[in-house]
Amino acid sequence: MVELNKTPTPVVMDDSAVVGRSGANEMVYLTRTKTNRQSGTSYAIVAGDIGGQVIMDGVSPSTVILPADATLTVPNTSLVLIGRAQGAGPVTVGVESGDTLNGIVDGTIVIDEAAKVQFEKSGVDAWESWGGGVAS
Repeated sequence: MVELNKTPTPVVMDDSAVVGRSGANEMVYLTRTKTNRQSGTSYAIVAGDIGGQVIMDGVSPSTVILPADATLTVPNTSLVLIGRAQGAGPVTVGVESGDTLNGIVDGTIVIDEAAKVQFEKSGVDAWESWGGGVAS
């Protein structure tokens, strides 16, 4: 357990946490998530990425694809954090053909440099996002 009045440790790009409150004393608990660093130009999210984060750190532009239900069964409300490292090339996150991202069929998000975007499985072949990205 970490008390709220303690001096926080700086967060670096490889760090991520799930934060929650427990009890009347307003304590928080932190859980470090697994990190999958990728330097290629194309990556498809796999089962081991769900609940963790994928950091794209290659200098060339890259694309990350969120899976359709026919490709990978991901329970609704499951999360994956996708980030673009400082100095990395543009990262576009999209869905498989015919799926929706933020209610848009075949929608995409471009992640800002040194930013992360959280993606949540929101329904059949549907994902929602929030964080440092721009819809494209």
